[in-house]
Amino acid sequence: VISVTKEGVKFSTSGDIGTANIVCRQNTSVDK
Repeated sequence: VISVTKEGVKFSTSGDIGTANIVCRQNTSVDK
């Protein structure tokens, strides 16, 4: 499962040995 939020991108998967969660956050701020 890949979910994109305003905090970043989250990858989550579940298998026989357990679950894994990876969160990629973007720390760059954009001034408009």
